[in-house]
Amino acid sequence: MHLILRFSLHIIVLSVLSFTTTLSKAQLIAENFSNCSTVPPSGWTTYNVTGAQVWTCSSQGFSGNGMEINGFANNTHHLNEDWLISPALALTQLQNPTLSFQAYTRFTGPALQVVASMDYPGTGDPRNFTWQPLPAALPASNSNAWALVPNINLSSVKSEAAYIAFIYTSSASTRAALWRLDDIIIDEPTPALRTSLQPLDDLHFGYIAPGAVSASKSFRFTASALSALSLSAPAGFEISKHNDTYSNQLHYTSTELSQERTVYIRLSPPAGQSSTFGGSITFSAPGFTQKEGYFTGSSLQKTQSLDIATWNIEWFGASTNGPTNISLQAENVKRMIGLIDADLFAFQEIADLNQFYALVNDLPGYKGFHSPFTSGGSGTKQHLAFLYRTAVLDSVTARAMLLSPSNPSNFWASGRMPYLFVANATIQGQSRQIHFVNIHAKANESGSSAQTAYDRRLRDVNVLKDTLDQYYNHVPLVMLGDYNDDVDFTVASISSTLSTYHRFTEDSERYRVTTRPLSDAGLRSYITMDNVIDHITITDELFDSHLAESARIVIPFNFIPDFRTTTSDHMPVKTRLYFQAPLSTPLPSPTRIDVYPNPTLGTVSIKSLGAGSLHLSMFGLDGRLLTTANGNAEELSQVITNHLQNSKPGMYVLRLQQAGEVKIIKLIKI
Repeated sequence: MHLILRFSLHIIVLSVLSFTTTLSKAQLIAENFSNCSTVPPSGWTTYNVTGAQVWTCSSQGFSGNGMEINGFANNTHHLNEDWLISPALALTQLQNPTLSFQAYTRFTGPALQVVASMDYPGTGDPRNFTWQPLPAALPASNSNAWALVPNINLSSVKSEAAYIAFIYTSSASTRAALWRLDDIIIDEPTPALRTSLQPLDDLHFGYIAPGAVSASKSFRFTASALSALSLSAPAGFEISKHNDTYSNQLHYTSTELSQERTVYIRLSPPAGQSSTFGGSITFSAPGFTQKEGYFTGSSLQKTQSLDIATWNIEWFGASTNGPTNISLQAENVKRMIGLIDADLFAFQEIADLNQFYALVNDLPGYKGFHSPFTSGGSGTKQHLAFLYRTAVLDSVTARAMLLSPSNPSNFWASGRMPYLFVANATIQGQSRQIHFVNIHAKANESGSSAQTAYDRRLRDVNVLKDTLDQYYNHVPLVMLGDYNDDVDFTVASISSTLSTYHRFTEDSERYRVTTRPLSDAGLRSYITMDNVIDHITITDELFDSHLAESARIVIPFNFIPDFRTTTSDHMPVKTRLYFQAPLSTPLPSPTRIDVYPNPTLGTVSIKSLGAGSLHLSMFGLDGRLLTTANGNAEELSQVITNHLQNSKPGMYVLRLQQAGEVKIIKLIKI
């Protein structure tokens, strides 16, 4: 296969050859035989070894003229061997040259042989020189149709003067087929990568204890126009070619890339490290990078974090909208709640309150309540609701927000106001009061109404942000729900691509969309739309509490195969918070613990003069907790090194504690 073309390529050699079509900068030869008559065009030659039937120009090519040969004549299959040979090809002008052509065959007979030579001088009997067979995927015998034979790798014969030949044979015993050729191209095509990974695949590995490994999952990929390819797993994961030997990286040669490949992946959290993991497989080659899939898992116990989720349960309990079997929908929702096991759920589209409270009563350890504010108009109403685990969350207050708009009939989906829930959350003995804002924004519309719906949602969201900025500027706050828009760009069918939440994403010092990586990975939360429209945003007071890479979409189809028709058109979205002492807390800084070198290229060592195990917390400069671990100096040095080698250059903050002594170190990766 081939690497990506560098367009500074010099193609001076083209001027000495008589090509019959206009060449792109990526093409060394593009022959459509439009100028051939009874013989091939200039530069092309034929060599007849035996037999009266030879390669000739034909008007029955793929796109006009082409070359043709048929060893059957006068009702007889004749003995023939005939060569069609290209001009001399300066394949060194291309980094990774490939051959493609159109081929046609009819009747039964031997297949063409496609070969290449680096020592053929351009004249004489070609059989006296060395020819290498090329792996051409020719059309099947007697297929009676044109077929593209694509991307034959020529790297093994790359030289200043290589030749390509097509050898035709026939005999009385093997019979004689008709073969035609056209549109022969030697170029360096754009790399292409395809994988079996899909947005609705369940790529979550669940909890795996530190130092253990999970069962593997697998996917397939094919690559074209790449002569080599490397795969890198996200931090905490390992990959394998054959489900035996695992590592963080895999490397494939051009020979391996000539066919579809299977990759195995497993979660392998380092020993002594409790964290969350998430990320894509990176496929890379010089000039080429592509990320695929989004794999998640954790080595942090559920009881060590506050897990929060948002889920639009399509018309839950309604008899005339959404899933038609109400009791089955309720049973499936209960199963999903148990699977997600979150401490707090924000629900949208609760249509039947009796069904909702029956569900709550059937969930031991949970309480729930709803917002009385719904969209205007007649018919079944949609409520916002919260469900929370009482052992973790203690309710303080709940109320609707933004109750005095200038045009209440046209505000927040005509009355579906954001609903605020304030609660004290306690995890592992540490408590925080958190404000949760549940939203179900104005839906998108089509046609001439699309812009109006977008403008209404943009106005609503901007008013909410202004309110949060002014009145909730110093409280830990989570805004979660059905955004009805993505945060990287809008899903509305309008000329603009600007998300209606752009002011939140642009205000990165105050707000962080924890689920943004799901959008960046090309996932979806609405089953039939290629976007994530259900999101969870936190304020800066919670930046240090959010577990990096913990956000995920809960894929339900292995548990409820008919989920779309029986349960909801949205999938739940989840993230996790981890309570710890804030970085700003004054702490002693003894000199007995040090990390070197600093700055570093990615490999560090910890020096400790103290006795006993160390505890590490590693943060991004934005305050996000990246990982935690316990161990000796050597073990924690490896934890930091492993994380740095999969991270971008920048500043990281290390909190190292040993026997009551704590040191904060700002570590720079260059």
